Amino acid sequence: MKKLFLSLLIAILFASCKVTQVFMGMSEQQYNKEHSYAERVEISASRNVYKELYNTGYKFYYFKEGKMYLMDEGYIPFGTKTQVPSR
Repeated sequence: MKKLFLSLLIAILFASCKVTQVFMGMSEQQYNKEHSYAERVEISASRNVYKELYNTGYKFYYFKEGKMYLMDEGYIPFGTKTQVPSR
């Protein structure tokens, strides 16, 4: 009985975990739908940039013409402690 309960509990935990994937070519609309907590940090004629907080800092996601073309951790300018998007 304990094994059945434990197996059921583990199955429920795995089923409740939703992993969202981010991939090159992903549409900006799909990204916004799945990552509503992401902060838009740049809007320009050439690109839109979003950032998300991770354990070690931020990750930046770059979109051009509605499609993702780059993911990185940006860079830290000399003399500051804040990450900013790559140029």
